[in-house]
Amino acid sequence: SEAGSWREDPQRQAAREEPLETFAAEVLARRRRKIRKRGRDLARLDVAAQHRIRIEAKKLRYATEFFASLAATKKARERHRAFLKSLEDLQEHLGRANDLATGERVASRLPEEAFAGLAAAPEPARARDTALTAASAAFHDFARAKRFWRTV
Repeated sequence: SEAGSWREDPQRQAAREEPLETFAAEVLARRRRKIRKRGRDLARLDVAAQHRIRIEAKKLRYATEFFASLAATKKARERHRAFLKSLEDLQEHLGRANDLATGERVASRLPEEAFAGLAAAPEPARARDTALTAASAAFHDFARAKRFWRTV
């Protein structure tokens, strides 16, 4: 309903009257800072911390998609595409690393007989290292990506 305590709250008055561009810039910048701060030394973080960064990247990606209409100039649209791509890549590679870590945990609980007759798979640790190397590169691309909302 349109009526509610949130409409009467004087502390939220300023937020309701704030221009969308200002609100969007604050949301996007805050989420970007959080990922950049937590993502330093990404490959050295434990699996849970890497997964949390992936979730934060997903939230920022959704916000980036939601506020796409604010990228009104050609320059802003180009920055938006690059920023979004860097987030998608980061999410993808962190997801792969997480899947590999989960697979290792599950496989370690199975008896050796479960693997009888299967072709040798690539060493999981090496595959995870490869995924983390790609995630680290994606993180650096993300950290260098220009903020599309600065041109708004």
